[in-house]
Amino acid sequence: RLESYQALHHIQGEGYVRAVGVSNFALRHLHELEVAGFDPPAVHQTEVHPRYHDDAVVEHARQHGTQIQGYGCLGGRHTGAR
Repeated sequence: RLESYQALHHIQGEGYVRAVGVSNFALRHLHELEVAGFDPPAVHQTEVHPRYHDDAVVEHARQHGTQIQGYGCLGGRHTGAR
């Protein structure tokens, strides 16, 4: 994870990408980035919908200026779909 994030920051510094984001990181993964001295991700794509959300991850994003891009499954037991 850290090597990949470092590589993304490297290509950002070279101007190939404007922003670096993550997908499906748990709070412990975000803390790993902090401990390693990285800036917080610009965007975090994670599962967020009325039947499931990780409030700690969403709050962490709010506190660090990270945009949440939520997604939700269209089916499955946890969605209430039949």
